[in-house]
Amino acid sequence: MRQSKHFFIDGTFHHPEGFTQLLILMYKDVISSIKIPGLYILVNSKKEMLYNYTFNGILDLLTANGSVKLMLETIVTDQEKAMINVVKKYFPNKQRISCLFHYKQNILKHLKLYGLYNKSNKKNSNVILYELGKLPFKYKGNIDYIYNECKKLYTKYPLYENFINNYFIKNHLEYFKDNSLNYTALPHDCRSNSFLENYNGFIKQQLGKR
Repeated sequence: MRQSKHFFIDGTFHHPEGFTQLLILMYKDVISSIKIPGLYILVNSKKEMLYNYTFNGILDLLTANGSVKLMLETIVTDQEKAMINVVKKYFPNKQRISCLFHYKQNILKHLKLYGLYNKSNKKNSNVILYELGKLPFKYKGNIDYIYNECKKLYTKYPLYENFINNYFIKNHLEYFKDNSLNYTALPHDCRSNSFLENYNGFIKQQLGKR
């Protein structure tokens, strides 16, 4: 883990009673490029204070209390604010990446909440989802690009103007600004936690067999 350049962290709600979630930290192996589960952390809260305690322990463990240098470059997380704040605090010189899987999942979720993913709108909503999903692959640090692309979308699809301005831009602009939604220089397999989600599904399946 200490040699890996890429970490991935996410939680699963399949865990023993008395805990809120099981955090799993995976890393990309430098030799095989396989994503390997490195740490399992049972926590009983999703509050920032507990994440502080957790990440302090993770950092001490991986660096042997500061005596070992990590080769880490990126950490992929979802868009949970408490997690983001703590990752930035304990790994200030590393690039946090917003997971593509969760990014698109959140867009789809809010299209449904805005009443835009029904039978009559589903085709256009899939276009919106597709186009917004492409932005992190084309964004190169110029925030005007995001505004311009969004304007093109709601000009062509006026029904989505409120959704794009009051949900998408309002909730995602900061992640483009801090480059966590800038995938242009990332390895293709370091943009998402989707494989971690699959691993969580495997855990659920194994627990169900007991």
